[in-house]
Amino acid sequence: MFYHQVKLHRGHLFDVKIPNQETQAAMRDGRSRKNVKHFSNIDDLKAEF
Repeated sequence: MFYHQVKLHRGHLFDVKIPNQETQAAMRDGRSRKNVKHFSNIDDLKAEF
């Protein structure tokens, strides 16, 4: 369905932007598993929010 819409609109349906420095840092941290919280079950995860 997504590709069909891309074809109809002759391109992406949204602007493609380069992530800012904060987002880039968060992505690097996530990839390296640095500063990432871990939860042993869904209830612990929900309790965080």
